[in-house]
Amino acid sequence: MLRMITLLATGLLLLASVSTTWAVDPQTEAANRAVDYILSQQNSDGGFIGFGEESAPGVTLDAVFALIAGGVDPLGVTTDGASPADYLASQADTYSVDAGGAAKLMLGVIRMGLDYTDFGGTNGGLDLPSVLEGHLSEDPADGIYGVDLFDQAFSVLALTAAGEALRDSSVDYLRSLQLDDGGWEFDDGLGSDSNSTAMAVQALLAAGVASDDPTIEDALGYFASIQDASGAFAFLADTDPDAQSTAMVIQALVAAGEDLDEWTVGGITPMDALLTFQNSETGAFQFAGEDSPFATYQVVAGLLMAPFPKLETAISERPVDGDVVIVPPHGDSGTLPVAMPDTGGGSADGTTPWWIVAALMGSAAAAGTGALALRRR
Repeated sequence: MLRMITLLATGLLLLASVSTTWAVDPQTEAANRAVDYILSQQNSDGGFIGFGEESAPGVTLDAVFALIAGGVDPLGVTTDGASPADYLASQADTYSVDAGGAAKLMLGVIRMGLDYTDFGGTNGGLDLPSVLEGHLSEDPADGIYGVDLFDQAFSVLALTAAGEALRDSSVDYLRSLQLDDGGWEFDDGLGSDSNSTAMAVQALLAAGVASDDPTIEDALGYFASIQDASGAFAFLADTDPDAQSTAMVIQALVAAGEDLDEWTVGGITPMDALLTFQNSETGAFQFAGEDSPFATYQVVAGLLMAPFPKLETAISERPVDGDVVIVPPHGDSGTLPVAMPDTGGGSADGTTPWWIVAALMGSAAAAGTGALALRRR
């Protein structure tokens, strides 16, 4: 399949070497190789695979975020003439039926430079802010979107990115979900996890919460408490670390203005630890010892120290030398790894965000705890 790739000349990636207060730099070479792998995961409908060989909107959005962070214009990445935007437009009605899907889609559309007030939809373009508002709780003054941390954090991120009115109560509610250990949990009773905490921190900072706010400082304390001896981070405490959790924590740390060098453990920074998960032959990042599309999608922004919602490197004072990522076109991707079926809606079970399911499964296996039963309040 012919893949037509147009590069976005953002001048984001190959940064000149200058003296700064940052001791750890964005890993552009590793990111370029990961992007190269990501491009091989596109299907003929323009979407990207996650679990299995079928496209899914949630993972396609993660691929879009990775491409944007990596300096590649998703609108120019096509297979058989279809781009990720084409695929997402075809899925917009069903994917936006919950707050998390509507918000994540809205953020992706914004970052692709498209009209988020008129996107996709079988009966005319969807006004995604209106769709998102439709997912507010019974009392809109509460500022609660959907039913879980994923819904609330992405709603705050999307509305902030759009410059739409953001209720103070929405930020207050997100703060209120913080647990005593400084972390956030995906849903009641699951306990703090690194991914939910990283998303909450980025959303709060994007909404204007100061990096020295006690809420953020407590979250940093939680991250410190779960950092592995290898310098990496796991989804859950006392389980094996993984690439996507490490990358997401890096995004949160950078958003909070943290110098990754100060998070060195045994001479290894979180970025050093993240690089150990990359397959040197394929460029993919691995999950549970296997090349993983979904892990690779999530890692790129962390490699480039590019937090949500802008997905731009936080080291803005570095001058740019004008170069961008150069990615060669791909042929057929051949046989693709199958991890688990995806039923659409960006989730592995139709309700729970796929990245939560995958991380929980991997962490549970590593801890020897067996299957985890997920529920939603």
